[in-house]
Amino acid sequence: LDLLLSGVDLPGGDGAALAARLRMERPDLHIVFVTGSPPGPALAGEIVLRKPVSGAELAATVLAALDRRRPLRPPPAARLLKRLRTPA
Repeated sequence: LDLLLSGVDLPGGDGAALAARLRMERPDLHIVFVTGSPPGPALAGEIVLRKPVSGAELAATVLAALDRRRPLRPPPAARLLKRLRTPA
């Protein structure tokens, strides 16, 4: 899990509480919140997108949140081929 994209208002809870629980297990987890209302104090310092969000804005935000640090994974066939060629 590299990134969580979450709404702020969730059925039976909220995105900030979900993020807090996940960060207990994964402190380096990147999180992007999406909301239609102004973000409250619980989201101070977090990445928050206001709806409506364009695809380009979402993509740019995700890349920025991940610091563009992870290369794209090779296609499954290439991974399988690499595994087959490994002596183990």
